[in-house]
Amino acid sequence: MGFFNVLGLISLVAVPAVIILHMLKRKQKDVRIPSTFLWERAADTSVQSKPWQKLKKSIPLILQIVAVTSLGLAASRPYISAFGKAYNYVVVIDASASMSAEDMGQTRLEYAKERAEKLIKSASAMSNITVITACDNPYIGYGPGNDKGEALSVVKSVRQTYGGIDKDTLNGIIASEAAKTSAGVYIFTDDKNCVDELDANIFYAGKNTENCAITLASASEGNVLVNVRNFGTAEAYKTVTVFDGNMALAVRDITIQPDTEKSIIFEDIYNNNAEITVSLTPEDIMPIDDTFYLAVNMAKTEKVLLVTDNNTFLENALKLTEGTEVYKMTADTMESSDVSGYDLYIFDGTTPNNLPNDGNIFMINPPEDNGLVNVKGTKQLNCYSEGNSELVSGNTLSFIISEAKEVERPSWAVTESQADGTPLIIRGENNGQKICIFTFDIHNSDLPLLKEFPIMIYNLTDWFLPNRSGIQTGIHCGEKLDINASADTEQIIIVNTLGEERILLPPFKDADYSDTSEPGFYSIKAEKIDGNEDQNIMAVNVKTDGESQLNAMFGQDETGKVGAVGKGGSGIMELLIITAILALVAEWWVKYRGNKH
Repeated sequence: MGFFNVLGLISLVAVPAVIILHMLKRKQKDVRIPSTFLWERAADTSVQSKPWQKLKKSIPLILQIVAVTSLGLAASRPYISAFGKAYNYVVVIDASASMSAEDMGQTRLEYAKERAEKLIKSASAMSNITVITACDNPYIGYGPGNDKGEALSVVKSVRQTYGGIDKDTLNGIIASEAAKTSAGVYIFTDDKNCVDELDANIFYAGKNTENCAITLASASEGNVLVNVRNFGTAEAYKTVTVFDGNMALAVRDITIQPDTEKSIIFEDIYNNNAEITVSLTPEDIMPIDDTFYLAVNMAKTEKVLLVTDNNTFLENALKLTEGTEVYKMTADTMESSDVSGYDLYIFDGTTPNNLPNDGNIFMINPPEDNGLVNVKGTKQLNCYSEGNSELVSGNTLSFIISEAKEVERPSWAVTESQADGTPLIIRGENNGQKICIFTFDIHNSDLPLLKEFPIMIYNLTDWFLPNRSGIQTGIHCGEKLDINASADTEQIIIVNTLGEERILLPPFKDADYSDTSEPGFYSIKAEKIDGNEDQNIMAVNVKTDGESQLNAMFGQDETGKVGAVGKGGSGIMELLIITAILALVAEWWVKYRGNKH
């Protein structure tokens, strides 16, 4: 047997107190005597009032001791592996950002790991144990198995992460692992909402609720915007400092009211490239959310080649995309030109004999011999398109289409819009090239007349040429870095905040980097075949949404629902409480019967 709340055993001092009170209590009753001759015999009854006589056959005393002992043990939250039976355990340790708060004389994670270790040590030698880490990418660190030493080692090795928790994945893993061995689930966390509708025993870490955090920062044209939120219940006095590297650019003192967010703007404080760090001082119980990172890369001007005979709508839309240089030629000119050296190629109704492989491709109304998709012919439609696309706001895209080419959708592409079963817009990556195909002449639709059209072209250009904007924001710990490699990239070198290097090699289809557990700056260098290289800095920040609001997470330990008793021994507390109640009822009944007689 073990106890999660050892201090609860102090309540057992009530047991000797009950015995002492019972011994000292004198129960007097009126005695009628016919004469003073009987005083001597009446006085002999005082012998019965001696303390040790009270202990004889005292059923109420025994029942009181049982009740007090049961309540005292229940207050200590015991757990057992009894009768030689192997109880099984699924141990879940929350490693999300909020567990880095230092309000337990240590971090919440360290406190939770210590409690988890106590539970594992109490398990029988035959118990199956599974250890799960709850984070953005929940994983099973051990089990199921009965090597307690290995399970303890895994618990000790659980690393702090600075993102949130993928609750859907976590719930699925817990349910699956618990079912394998009919195990009881024990979750060590500061957030009762980390699991949904699971029969689980939750043990909380954390007590202090005051916390401030930088929830957002952004940079544009030399200006920096900072949002600071006070998640606590008291007024907070903070200093906001903006750094470029080790050099302080600006400082400002602020006062933030409870449960309030404040925005601060710093104007004209940086030029060109910058590694901006925003700091909030003095630090509080969760220092990690008092720093925000911003990577400002010099916007790269991307070269775009538009091959068309006449498409005013497309040309005007491309003029709205900053960070690009658009070069135009006709189909006839293309026949005698070297089509290479561009970051994006747009072919409208025509294609060269040999498609370029050094840039991305946007093809409109593809001819039969286009080198990308098989064109079967032209289909008359005269209907509305259907589909959802991330290229437009609201994701819903609908326009009137009169005809389109019938094409076979390649395996590397997804259909984002179709009409009568005919693909209209397909998009994907093939051999390191990003490719988007409109299977119709936009003049045969009302698409260019819709307000969504310039937005679509702008977003599509962003997808093709992500480096043209220069500023990288919005990446949180645990999320994937989208690695945008051009077709002529030979290798990509990524260096994390700890100086650790990772090399990515072609093909770069759907290339990403998920080792973003630490906040800070990540260097991404793309080495080209011709010896040139592109280098960018990406900023990764602590997730504050749902993590920095510490006062919404703390509560009392909770036991699992009915059914957990036979799984992990957690039901012993409920049995003790029931025993105490029954003992008190019985004690009342005995006294009632005695008084009645």
